Amino acid sequence: MDSSGPLDMDALGAWVGKSETAEDVVTPRLCASLRAMLDHDVLSGRHLAPTGHWALAPAIVPNKELAVDGHPAKGGFLPPVPLPRRMWAASRITCHRPLMVGMAVARTSTVKSVTAKSGSTGPLVFVEVEHNYCVAAQPAVTDLQTIVFRGAATAGAAPKKASADTAANNVAAKHAREWPLRKVRTPAATTLFRYSGLTFNSHRIHYDSRYATGQEGYADLIVHGPLVACFLADVVAQAHGDDAIAEISFRAQAPAFVDCALHLLARVDGKTFKLMATSDDGLTVMSGEGKLR
Repeated sequence: MDSSGPLDMDALGAWVGKSETAEDVVTPRLCASLRAMLDHDVLSGRHLAPTGHWALAPAIVPNKELAVDGHPAKGGFLPPVPLPRRMWAASRITCHRPLMVGMAVARTSTVKSVTAKSGSTGPLVFVEVEHNYCVAAQPAVTDLQTIVFRGAATAGAAPKKASADTAANNVAAKHAREWPLRKVRTPAATTLFRYSGLTFNSHRIHYDSRYATGQEGYADLIVHGPLVACFLADVVAQAHGDDAIAEISFRAQAPAFVDCALHLLARVDGKTFKLMATSDDGLTVMSGEGKLR
């Protein structure tokens, strides 16, 4: 049931504890594809890129089981929240061991909680899902992920793209001292398409501009939240190594749009680090933090 309606939290709460499992293998092609998507000059490597587990064992369902938004229909693994829009909101990730080429990975996902809140645009439902990726029955990655469901877009409520005349250099100058690790990326439609393919994510806001603007009220195609997180993690990995990250967490704060610059900022203090992604107009798109090994 994807149409808006009353929230029966007792019924939705029945999904807490529901689990599903899937298996996959870390292949050279997957590692090379992720590196290409991140624009690495060296495409070979034994390690899966940080946050690359999102491309392992994705939910795979037939076309006939997709909802109008392109996601698998609710009421299967995820509860049938009667709110039409859903987005990845946050992840808290623990990297127990590196994922490397040749490893067979088993993913077990469990619904941990279903919570209703009231936001400025109406009711929200947060679903926490814990994903455990194991190799030979031993933990490799644990990812506690938060998904938010919200009501239909209302006129004038959608976030706007940064204006073309914004002085991007001012953003870089503002953060030069506080954030010594910096990179600017401008995700193109091809980047979004590649990431959707790598993660088997058919959410239409990432490739169908008519749907994104007409049905969900966005100004343009939306960059996947996990893709922004991949970019942020890569800033740290490029400076400290593919296997440097022991823990990392992200919180999405605003949408990022296709063909708009993302300022990816990081600072490391001993074994801890902070992360931030901003748009050209200085709006915080995502924040994060973590620990190095």
